[in-house]
Amino acid sequence: MSLACFGTSRDIGMRPWLVLLTVPAWLSAAPARAADIKTIDCVVARLDPVAVATMRSGQRDIVEKRPVRQIDSARAALDAATGQCGKENRWSDAAVDIAYDFTFATIVLPVIEDAMRADGNDPQRAERAFQTLTVEQRGEFSRDGGDVAPALKILNAALEKEGISLKTDRQQHEVGLFASTMSAIDHDRRIFPTL
Repeated sequence: MSLACFGTSRDIGMRPWLVLLTVPAWLSAAPARAADIKTIDCVVARLDPVAVATMRSGQRDIVEKRPVRQIDSARAALDAATGQCGKENRWSDAAVDIAYDFTFATIVLPVIEDAMRADGNDPQRAERAFQTLTVEQRGEFSRDGGDVAPALKILNAALEKEGISLKTDRQQHEVGLFASTMSAIDHDRRIFPTL
């Protein structure tokens, strides 16, 4: 509560100093500040383990190409956690959105990595291959409507050098999910501190 709220409009004639207090109180509203990447883990810390498990089971459905279970309650929990962390850390609305996407991607990535391992591919090698792409090429995997073909060609060559097999449709599907998830994480980690 600011000192300015103790005066009324009738008091201003008697207390002209209250007018001066009103301006600083008005300006002191907590403005958004650049988001510190160190604070983004606040979101995961606030999430209920059930919400995390629900998001991961939904991702398993995507990996297995099954109808996706309802994860609305988990997404609502993630939304609430990012909102709370955003208020605590004074993130901008854009930073809250990025924190949501980043957290979701980091939660579901282990599911994709487990599927890759089960099908004989090492996610660490896939990540090394992914990191050989330029920032722009990595971004193509998570950009709606982007032309992923040139970046995919380069990624496939890098994956081959790392010994990643793309012989089956399932392996190709898993690597596609891996690339799009890594792209989101990479983008969000870079942009979050600028918001």
